[in-house]
Amino acid sequence: MSNNFPYIKNINNFIFIMPQKISNKKNKEICRMYKDGISCQKISVALGLNKKTINKYVHQSNLMRNLSEACKKYKVNSNFFSTYTPKSCYWAGFIAGDGCIIKNHYKEALTISTTNDRNHLKMFIKDLDSNYSINSYKNNIYKHKIIYTIKIHDQKLINDLLNNFNITPRKSLTIRYPIQMPQKFNRYFIRGLFDADGNIRKDGNRFHFRIISGSLNLLQTVQNILIKNCNLNQTKIYIDKNSNAKQLEYNSKKVCFIMNFLSMPFALSRKNLRCL
Repeated sequence: MSNNFPYIKNINNFIFIMPQKISNKKNKEICRMYKDGISCQKISVALGLNKKTINKYVHQSNLMRNLSEACKKYKVNSNFFSTYTPKSCYWAGFIAGDGCIIKNHYKEALTISTTNDRNHLKMFIKDLDSNYSINSYKNNIYKHKIIYTIKIHDQKLINDLLNNFNITPRKSLTIRYPIQMPQKFNRYFIRGLFDADGNIRKDGNRFHFRIISGSLNLLQTVQNILIKNCNLNQTKIYIDKNSNAKQLEYNSKKVCFIMNFLSMPFALSRKNLRCL
């Protein structure tokens, strides 16, 4: 009988459904879904495997949740991105940089990952009035670094990010600036984007400000807003031919005007620049 179907054995006229043999790839998929809080029953339906198989590989991977963990319900303010506020626009900008919408055959999830700012993710969870947990993993490329990740399953939250902030699955190269957002919130969205995908430093009397994105439209609109509000000149947006990454950069004392425009109490403090 094919491995795509349960093994069935007839022992003394009793029918037993035995666990199926599966590939390492399928085993990893089971573990990933189970870590996301999905039940064995739902994994079974999604992957077309019998529940005995799911239970077997979950046990072998030492992932089985106890009763209290299995019954735990995560909460989140589903309406957080329904309206434009300073914090909703800031976090939408942060997600535009360091977040993504994962879409597959069983559900969508909002994921944010960072290598340095676990406390910032804790602030995000607090602002969402949520009890979602932060997971940590070793960076496969830079072994000494830890990746902190939060994954949220809430369709209303995800739909509002799409409708109000243009955040879609596979957004890296295609995301467009949310021009439907009221102009008074531009600074919050841009600061969130900068905290996720930007950096700033001071070299003597020279300041360096940079935001990197895969979307040219996003950076062009950001630049136009900064020019209007920070008395800047237009500069060329550099495009890396190898990675296709786009880079908006300013190198002058006028960078202080940018940072004053983007100053806010809940922004990432390590990326503040004190202009004397």
